[in-house]
Amino acid sequence: MPRPSAWNTPGAHPGPSPALSADPDPDLAGFSQNQLGALAYLTCIPALAFLLFAPYNRNRFIRFHSFQCLYLTLASICGTAFSSVVSVFSPLNGALSALFAIVLAAMWAFAMWKAWRGERFRVPLVGSLASGHADARPG
Repeated sequence: MPRPSAWNTPGAHPGPSPALSADPDPDLAGFSQNQLGALAYLTCIPALAFLLFAPYNRNRFIRFHSFQCLYLTLASICGTAFSSVVSVFSPLNGALSALFAIVLAAMWAFAMWKAWRGERFRVPLVGSLASGHADARPG
């Protein structure tokens, strides 16, 4: 491992990736787009606010994660209803619902972590929808 003094020489230590060292943007109320992208996953309320108000709705990264959160919310409502109905008629008695909830929570946390790192991770099934809406010009 190089000595710490050698880290200041060019090429000796690459340093953090640009996505991890995103500086706060004064147009985004002092937050970085990574922070706001992750914040969109907390509930659907920040996601809706980011889509409704400028300057957040002009940032493609924030729009993508906001749309993906809303589609995940819709998928969770539909999936929970479906798994609840199926578990009534199934001998598993709620195991399907519990498994669905665990997988959904893991997906949500993973998407939030990827947003925090500055990555545009597409959750299966809903990511392509979110990407299509995020790349469209805001109304």
